[in-house]
Amino acid sequence: MASPFVPSLNLARGRSNIVGRGMSAALAAWMLLVGSSAQADLMDVGTGLTLTWNLGSQPTVSNYLTVPIINTNTSDPRQLSGWSVVLHVVPEAGATGTITIDAATVAYPSNEVISSPYPASQPATQTGLVGMMSSSDLLIDSVNLSGQNSVPGSPGAGMFEVQFTASSNASGVFDLQVYNKSNGDWTYWADQDNNITQFANTPTNNLSVLDIGTITVQPAPEPGTLLLSLVACGALGSCRWRRRKTAARAEPLGEPIGTGPPGLIVQQLDG
Repeated sequence: MASPFVPSLNLARGRSNIVGRGMSAALAAWMLLVGSSAQADLMDVGTGLTLTWNLGSQPTVSNYLTVPIINTNTSDPRQLSGWSVVLHVVPEAGATGTITIDAATVAYPSNEVISSPYPASQPATQTGLVGMMSSSDLLIDSVNLSGQNSVPGSPGAGMFEVQFTASSNASGVFDLQVYNKSNGDWTYWADQDNNITQFANTPTNNLSVLDIGTITVQPAPEPGTLLLSLVACGALGSCRWRRRKTAARAEPLGEPIGTGPPGLIVQQLDG
């Protein structure tokens, strides 16, 4: 099981950003109390998430993406006391470059389900987890030491939110996945009795993944492409100006004041 760790809170963005840096005695004690549960799964990790990211207007970091937790049976008396999730990003066919989960930006969303001061995140490879598909995988966990929380049904409540960074050549669609082991000791939730349970929609086969969303990256235009666009716009503007000028020369010089022989219009010249 992954060991939780103490977060350092950074309020520069007006929210609790988390960077793990060691084990908390309180969190370690909570994990020692955690047991296994034979009850049916209750909570889902939210899926169908989408994020569109234009590197031309936002080159440094993406907008926040919120990952929710959903109660699949609101009549069940169990409540949430903690959770752990391992995130993984993989490119779809045709995508280029890389997308990285920014551990320093992990935070509680506005519709948070747990507002405990003990959420944490760090690269999954630093937790001793083996078999990870990428060194950029991120383990995020949180525990409410003061009690437990009720989780609403669909669309649920926010577990956490996170931003992404991209390589300069990133383009295309990337899948955001939750990564799990067969015994659920990487991705799971815990109830008010500290029983660990796998999420209802996470697969149980070893080293398995659940697609929870997509990140669509629109690349920044190349300098040459941008220059070409400016030249094209200039040429189009010049063309329209010439047409207006030609049309102005063809307009009548005055207003008709009468008619002469058939087909002839008599006009009063201006001035």
